[in-house]
Amino acid sequence: MSFQIFWEKLDRKVALSVQAQLNSFFASLEPRPSFLGEISVEQLDFGSVPPQFEIIDLTEPFPEFYLATEDDVVSSAPRPLSPATQRSYFGSQADTAYQTPILPGELAVERGEDDMQLVAKVEYC
Repeated sequence: MSFQIFWEKLDRKVALSVQAQLNSFFASLEPRPSFLGEISVEQLDFGSVPPQFEIIDLTEPFPEFYLATEDDVVSSAPRPLSPATQRSYFGSQADTAYQTPILPGELAVERGEDDMQLVAKVEYC
């Protein structure tokens, strides 16, 4: 697999757009782990020298990625989900607006058919 990135096209306009999208995503991120406060990107710049990027491995994600953590555990009573959380848990085909109880070690997110894990080496000069 190979691809070419035209680094010179990643200008200030693109950086501002990516920054706005990231801030919008972080603002709507629920539930957020209890140890994290507000997350925002204050400045984004791609620089003028592209990094060296090497794909080391492309595999299925580790099973542990889908397991619930203590932050995923909810009370025994179902509670409404925010629209952003519905999208993150159920994708665009959300068919439920309520979160059922999850226990540590149980699946918190179902594995998607197209889920992949990328291991890459990135070097900046």
